Amino acid sequence: AAALHDGRRVLALSANADTPAEIAALLRERGFGPSRLRVLEQLGAEGESSYEGTAGTWSHAPGDPLNVVAVECRRSPDALRLGVVPGLPDAAYESDGQLTKRYVRAATLAALAPAPGELLWDIGGGSGSIAVEWLRAHPSCRAVTIEKHPVRAERITR
Repeated sequence: AAALHDGRRVLALSANADTPAEIAALLRERGFGPSRLRVLEQLGAEGESSYEGTAGTWSHAPGDPLNVVAVECRRSPDALRLGVVPGLPDAAYESDGQLTKRYVRAATLAALAPAPGELLWDIGGGSGSIAVEWLRAHPSCRAVTIEKHPVRAERITR
């Protein structure tokens, strides 16, 4: 989700015919329903074709399994805006109240200063918010979260 922002263009090589619908569903779930998708099938072959639509209204049946999906990301005006710096809004996390609050998370990440490739051990992860923000710092950052409460542990993995 950190890679999604208004105006971002993505070209994705699909795994199969269901991938375009899966991408549309992911975009809707993340608040990017207005995003435009164009599916390009059998590029360079005799059966080359394309179709398009928005993630929010995607209703196309699965087509050819050999396809590429071009996406122009557009955030819904009412979607939660997720910045790229630490301190995501508290509403970005599922929680039963066990959540490190936004400004404390931002200060914690500033103090920890994650660098590329580093590993964080988050003991007593609660909602997993510290680990999530650590992982957003750089694509090569890694985190291990330990949470003994089963419901919280399951929630962290979502």
